[in-house]
Amino acid sequence: MAKKTITINVFDPASIKRAIAELEAYKKTLEDAGMEIARRLGQIGYDVAFSVMSGHVFSGETSESLAVTERDDGVVVLSAQSQALLFFEFGAGVKYGAGHPWDDDTGYGPGTYPGNGHWDDPEGWWFPTDDPRLIIRTSKDENGNEQGWGHSYGNRPYMPFYKADKAMKEALIKTAEEVLSGK
Repeated sequence: MAKKTITINVFDPASIKRAIAELEAYKKTLEDAGMEIARRLGQIGYDVAFSVMSGHVFSGETSESLAVTERDDGVVVLSAQSQALLFFEFGAGVKYGAGHPWDDDTGYGPGTYPGNGHWDDPEGWWFPTDDPRLIIRTSKDENGNEQGWGHSYGNRPYMPFYKADKAMKEALIKTAEEVLSGK
């Protein structure tokens, strides 16, 4: 975006009106550039978070719910609607559930979010699953149907949103320069 020069004759009302119109147009151009920067950064964040999420055996709802949305107030939001997201972001289990850089900032960490269950059990925990990659044992339910069971000691913090945040911050200056130069 080239530097803008506005010439004004303070003794000419028409010149003042033209200058105001030019300033309003320039303001709109800057607002549009800001939205384009936010959109591009949102896409960078999406790509990083999706890559982290889809690289692990986990609930498909987590990566499938990932979205970049534009709110009416001009804010671009990267989000995921998943019950498993905090577990996935911050980790769980006595063997893996520590060490997220945002632990102190957010108040979250292993065992601090809803449904923390057995996060601190040194024996781990069993969970029902139909995923053949996770089934360790089976049992019959009250109707005689087979139920698969997996076992876990938890998971390390995979940090899809932390990594997305970091990537967006690292790309901010370059992205702004590209947008403002018209690339």
